[in-house]
Amino acid sequence: MHQAGASDGGMASATCRVDASTTAREPSSCRAVPFRGGMASQLAMTDQRVGSIVGDVTTSAFRFGVEDTDLNATQYISFDHEEDTYLAQVIQIEREVDGSDEGADGDLLAEAQIVGRRDDKDRLTMPSTPPKPGTPVRDAETELVRSALNMEDEGAFLGQLRGLELPVHLDVNGLVQKHCSILAKTGAGKSYALGVLMEEMLKHDVPVVVVDPHGEHASLQAPNSSDHDIPLMRRFEVKPTSFEDSVVEFAPDQDAVPDAEPFRLDERNLSARDIKELLEDGLTSAQTGTLHQAIREIDDDTYGLEDVIASVENQSGASKWPVLHALEDLQDLGILSSEPTPIEELVDEGQASILNLKGLAPGVQQLVVGSIAQRLFEARKTGLVPPHLFVLEEAHNFCPERHLSQAASGEIIQTIASEGRKFGMGLSVVSQRPAKVDKNVLSQCNTQIILKVTNANDLKTISKSVENLPEGIEEEIRALQVGTALVSEPSFAMPLFCEIRPRQTRHGGSSIQVVREDVPEGAEPALETEATEDEEVALAETAEPESAPEPEDPVDGTQNPAMEAEPEDPEPEPAEEPPTVLIEVARAEEELAEAELADLSPGLLERLLVQIETLMRVLDERATDAEADQARIAGLRSGLKAQHRRVRERLEQA
Repeated sequence: MHQAGASDGGMASATCRVDASTTAREPSSCRAVPFRGGMASQLAMTDQRVGSIVGDVTTSAFRFGVEDTDLNATQYISFDHEEDTYLAQVIQIEREVDGSDEGADGDLLAEAQIVGRRDDKDRLTMPSTPPKPGTPVRDAETELVRSALNMEDEGAFLGQLRGLELPVHLDVNGLVQKHCSILAKTGAGKSYALGVLMEEMLKHDVPVVVVDPHGEHASLQAPNSSDHDIPLMRRFEVKPTSFEDSVVEFAPDQDAVPDAEPFRLDERNLSARDIKELLEDGLTSAQTGTLHQAIREIDDDTYGLEDVIASVENQSGASKWPVLHALEDLQDLGILSSEPTPIEELVDEGQASILNLKGLAPGVQQLVVGSIAQRLFEARKTGLVPPHLFVLEEAHNFCPERHLSQAASGEIIQTIASEGRKFGMGLSVVSQRPAKVDKNVLSQCNTQIILKVTNANDLKTISKSVENLPEGIEEEIRALQVGTALVSEPSFAMPLFCEIRPRQTRHGGSSIQVVREDVPEGAEPALETEATEDEEVALAETAEPESAPEPEDPVDGTQNPAMEAEPEDPEPEPAEEPPTVLIEVARAEEELAEAELADLSPGLLERLLVQIETLMRVLDERATDAEADQARIAGLRSGLKAQHRRVRERLEQA
């Protein structure tokens, strides 16, 4: 990358870098100005001249003097050389100012990376000799961009190339055969992008199994009625639709998700090892011996958990009591049954199975996901279920970078990442903390959809896991607008920026404001919702609300409107509207479920516990004789109890 001054033949000048992520001044003699022309500057992409090549040139990069001040970083340009037209991309723009005259406007210089052109055999080729200084540089024509980048007209329609109405399609087979990741900070649109991807999988009749820790994705059953999204659909040529007949929601905790199909694991003939894997706290050697002995003494050929408990009760010695308590806690979870959910019910052509884990503590979620992943993998290897895509939301909780072996789901997820492609079991890893996802898992994802990320460790992880990223791309990712993604796929000649299309179904993962403040026009909201960046956020999100929050209008006019956060569409109103306080508690419980606890101090975790207990007391005080209210209160209490366990477990770890 070109930097400053003396490297250009000793020229006494300073250069000021201007790219898509900054308008800050570097040397004091530089004045930086924004050159982000945006969508309007490239919609037509005619053969307009934007400058001419200057200075030293190679077969992979060049610099050119800028004649069009609407030029923007990452824009596609072209030049003629060796009787052919080549595609290039602007990497950065600089203003060169003579150090003796700080009042001068200076000259604009841009750096470009050569992409190449397609030859007669559809191979991407680079020029055999460098282009000559003085060669005109022009806007790239749409067909050249499409051809050089190898953008297909078929596949999973993700959106449009930023600055062009050029559709971006992903290879459906590649998503299953070579795995995929969707990475973004909280609120940047990863769940929205995942919803778009799942819609496309269903259109292509690809079975999808989604691990849904927060209960967001059953909204695939309802059409998108967003006032923000519907006007944009014409541009992307999509329409509101519903996949109601293709989506089945399962839930282990039916108190938390009463409308879902029950999901149960098989309790029949569990070995001591099986039971140990299902226990959150594990067993000592003596306790394990007691469990082994109890199972050996069961006479029946087919036995269940109740039989194991009865046999443990008949054992002698003090070690039986911890085992007994652990087995009773496992029984109380309600995730085991003598009539388990057949694994074949989860995978069917054109079906999305949503595994809603709402209401379960994190440790139990890992147990359930580990068991399901193992069963799906074995069923796929034997051909019991068809090829499918296994989607892992909040992947950092199920295959963590640190202490992977301690996560009940960690090793099987790692196995699927390394071996699943051979058997037609694709993995989609979704996370707001890439640095906390096992690197072996992340590195197996050949398709990467990266939205806005600001954490330095996460950016480093992305840079290491994605191939062919140009230098300085971390700043581009940091500056991405909500709804714009950097997409890397094996078939693309290079990573490209894509505006995610509007969802056709309702988005179920919209952010909920617990604390609302008036935000001046053009300003950033005062409250962020990313606990990993500010510990106090989690406390603000879970504070007992005083009144029902109102949806806030978007404040950033430059972001992709299709991805603007908005309240969920209201459910059909019951005959009697629930008390406002129950609505408020429900929203607080949802925010708790989404809170990132890993970076919170013990003191803040203790305060969270107090706030949860306060919310539970509010429910107790609001208990009424109305049947509908009692059901709601029971569901909310169950969810808060699960969050209380989750915070307490984290506090014990801390």
